[in-house]
Amino acid sequence: MDRYRITHQVVQGARPGQSLAVKQFFPQGPSPTGRPVTLLLAHATGFHKELWEPLLEELPLSSADEVLNPPQPSTHISNIYWGSSKTATDHPRSWHIARIIAFDGWCHGDSAALNRSHLQQKTSWLDNTRDILALIQQLSIDTALIGVGHSYGASSLLLTEIVKPGTFAALLPVEPVIAFAGPRFLETSFERVLSRKAQWRDIAEAHTYFTRHPFFRDWDPRVQALHVQHGLTSVPGTEAWQLKCHPKDEYEVFQGGFRDAVWLLSRLVEIGCPLRYLMGEESTICPNEQFGQAHANASIRADVYIIKGSGHLLLMERPALVASHLALFLTHAMAFVPNGSPLKPQL
Repeated sequence: MDRYRITHQVVQGARPGQSLAVKQFFPQGPSPTGRPVTLLLAHATGFHKELWEPLLEELPLSSADEVLNPPQPSTHISNIYWGSSKTATDHPRSWHIARIIAFDGWCHGDSAALNRSHLQQKTSWLDNTRDILALIQQLSIDTALIGVGHSYGASSLLLTEIVKPGTFAALLPVEPVIAFAGPRFLETSFERVLSRKAQWRDIAEAHTYFTRHPFFRDWDPRVQALHVQHGLTSVPGTEAWQLKCHPKDEYEVFQGGFRDAVWLLSRLVEIGCPLRYLMGEESTICPNEQFGQAHANASIRADVYIIKGSGHLLLMERPALVASHLALFLTHAMAFVPNGSPLKPQL
């Protein structure tokens, strides 16, 4: 991560007494050209902010570095024309990344340790939305803000834009959890989360587990290593290691999403900023092109790329591909982002 200057902060959550661990990445190098943008990254349930870092290693930092052709292999579903992909430095579409903000949800990663006395209670994905708005307010963002989220994080960003329109200049939801699946979604059970393995006798055993378990073994090796390094914490007085996000807390977040994903479906039409959904062809969340078309139809300005050979965890499995899609989306979306002072959301 030599291409970034990295800082760590703790900000207040929206609820009294709760805090959020934040990591900011400031690109280093020659003076950039193009319009500055800030990325806000929101992770999936059960995970943490560091899992974005392999994507950040691969991400073009300006339109001058971006690959103009759509990354392959994927299927594109669109109701809109984004226009030419020219990215000359004086073109309205030209951009550079000024800052990247990643944070741990209130019961995830380093935030879980900060909020230990508040954990294992019922929650809503709208709690994450309110935390996102509180974080934005405290970090004084002065550029166009682009939201990039995965799963729970993607849905939380969509909810944020619905609750506070104009928060984001554009949104890239990766595999958002939205209740398009009808009865199949409503019959989903999250009880298996409660039996998830949460402790290992030492860090070596944990590493072996995450590299061999079917759920994790297809992940990019960098993501696997970061999950062991940052997703676990030592058990005091022993050599054992355990998950920072306890399965009970993860379960409560899933339960909250069960309710909020249904509400989200009915409100997507209210989102006016550019949207690009990334979905895995083999995903059980949005499993085929008909569901992808439903996402594109539900929003005013949206399209969908379905990534072949990937499932719901495509961010962990193919971070370089997601980075390429993000860069292309920035080039497309900037044509719709007005010049001038960015909107500054207020609580």
